[in-house]
Amino acid sequence: MLRHDRLRSGCLAVTIWLLVVFIAEGSDSESPLPGAEPPGCVERPPETQASLRDMVHRLKGLDDPMMMVSWDRMRCAIHHHPKLALRLMLPLVGSQDRIAALAAAKAMGQIGPAASAAVPRLTKMLAVSDPDSRAMAAQSLASIGPAAEPAVDALIDALGDENPLVRREAMRALAHIGPGAARAARAIARLLDDPHPQVRQTASYALQELAYAGREAVPELIALLDDEDDEVKKFAAVALGNIGPYAEPARPRLEAVRDDPGENSNVRSAARTALDRINLSAGVRQLREAAEPLLPLVLDRVRSDDPEQRLEGVELLGLMGPTAQPAIDDLIGLLEGDDPRIENAALRALAATGSREDRVARAILSRLSDADVRVEAIRALGVLDARDPESVEAIATHLADPDVSVRRAAVQALAASGAAAAPASDALSARLSDSDSGVRSQAADALVALDPSGQRALIPLYALLADDDARINRGAADELARLGMRFPTVTTELTPLLRQNDGPQRFAAARALAKLGPAAAVAIPELKLLLEDSDPRVRSMAAETLGAIGEESSEARGALAANLDHGDLATKRFALRGLERMGPAAQSEVPKLLELLAEQDLQTQQAAGSALAAALDGDPSPIMPDLIALLADPRPNARAGAAYALSRFESAAAPAVPELIAQLDDPHPIPRVYAAVALGAIGTAAKSALPRLSELQWDRDFRISGSARQALAAIRKAKR
Repeated sequence: MLRHDRLRSGCLAVTIWLLVVFIAEGSDSESPLPGAEPPGCVERPPETQASLRDMVHRLKGLDDPMMMVSWDRMRCAIHHHPKLALRLMLPLVGSQDRIAALAAAKAMGQIGPAASAAVPRLTKMLAVSDPDSRAMAAQSLASIGPAAEPAVDALIDALGDENPLVRREAMRALAHIGPGAARAARAIARLLDDPHPQVRQTASYALQELAYAGREAVPELIALLDDEDDEVKKFAAVALGNIGPYAEPARPRLEAVRDDPGENSNVRSAARTALDRINLSAGVRQLREAAEPLLPLVLDRVRSDDPEQRLEGVELLGLMGPTAQPAIDDLIGLLEGDDPRIENAALRALAATGSREDRVARAILSRLSDADVRVEAIRALGVLDARDPESVEAIATHLADPDVSVRRAAVQALAASGAAAAPASDALSARLSDSDSGVRSQAADALVALDPSGQRALIPLYALLADDDARINRGAADELARLGMRFPTVTTELTPLLRQNDGPQRFAAARALAKLGPAAAVAIPELKLLLEDSDPRVRSMAAETLGAIGEESSEARGALAANLDHGDLATKRFALRGLERMGPAAQSEVPKLLELLAEQDLQTQQAAGSALAAALDGDPSPIMPDLIALLADPRPNARAGAAYALSRFESAAAPAVPELIAQLDDPHPIPRVYAAVALGAIGTAAKSALPRLSELQWDRDFRISGSARQALAAIRKAKR
């Protein structure tokens, strides 16, 4: 029994030990390296952790590289088990066993940034006697990237390595480390005239990757612009361009190279490109919020004694947005200057920073008293979403400013403040009668934001419909129409106003309903009555509103059609315009519209012709025989009306060209005028009329000669 207990205890201990090992070394469920599998791994069965351990074990003690385990297999195993590979192979990096050390260093490169623990060993490996090992160490440090920054000094030393491959790989590593390797820039620049072309190319690439961080190399690069080798000069110019605005000291020499006719064309082209890229303004405009590395240069301009330089610097800060927050103190200081251009630019830049600091809001508020910068100060408060009572009150005091730009800025800022603008609601209501439509709209939106039911905006707008000032009552109508899309009650509230004795109020209410279109159908009974209103403006607007209600209402169409026989010509024309607006929904009225083409009144003829074109949706074919017959009607007014109607169909009226050409010789002038108008509207298809029109352009009747010249120009333009 005792022996059995000991055996069970021993098995339990072994189980626990195996579990510890399993946890320590990971399992087959370990996450693989990011990215696609290495080539060849997809086709083969997945390598297990056991096979990886076996391959690493076989690496040790190999003397002949040919006996080394297949790297393809190991690469696949590392991809699937990177943590285990790091644990097993890290001790081999830089070991005395050359083959194992090379393979381990290569594995660290494959693992990449996660192999940062290998940086010290790889750094030491840069100093071994074997050039292959030095190159492999640098290559792996490049793959590790910014985490390899502790190796920068050793990599700089490696730039002087006698082996060109080592020099190249060291530069690649420094380039991948990035800004942390900035101090290597001058040493890299010196390799632009290396005797090996591939080293020179890699030096150019490394400086390109370092970009702004390579600015320490500018003196060396300027000197290399005088090198005897054209390739070296080109690489130097390219590198200066990549350094960007920090290479400004190179401008004079680059300009000289660009303008030297005896210089190699590739070098001159590289210098030209570099000059474009070192322009600070262009750089900031391109990078905007990503231009943080250029902030010191921009601040140099902001702090310049030259006001133009200061202005440019402040404008650039405005483009940088939140990235320019370190410059807030400079911007606040500029608000107290004596140049409104700079102050306004500083206000815009402060707004662009997005800072919600109290000191920023206080500085902006202090500038509201200055008329030269008031608009930008209010806009800045709006952009920064200043919702504190002090800011709201300060902005509200400028809602009645005589300068419309100030009023617009104030109402926009309050509209953006949402519920915080409640203390300004009375002042906002007063702006509903503003002479500027933009101010009215923003005020209405701000009031709706305060009261989602819309009543804070709608009630005062209804009252403004009765204002004697046409600008105010029409403006209120337009705002009600705009808000009516959101608040259906607007239609029911407007309809009773159509019965008011006040003419302007009736007109304004009809105007609002016209803009609401089909939603205003409930007002049709009242609108029908308004077609007989004593005020011609009201009759006109009622007809337009009925037309806007559109095809969904036969009642609206019937009301308009009933007025086509009205004794008052103005009422008849209003009805025709309403039907025109109704479009194809008025097709049933085509016979009556054809009759009206023969009206004595030219305006009625024209209204009938326009309504016909709209009712038939631009296709005259159903009535072409009727129109051609009218061109031969004994009544001159009928002939004129038919020609005008054809002009409204434009190119679709081409079948009538022969009859229209004949009408150019009509004994009465008006049919001749409209025939020329129609031919011009038809365009290219009327080119056969050019000879007769050319003769008529000199007619004694200025109406005929004028219409002939216009027709000639239209046809010739269409032919081109």
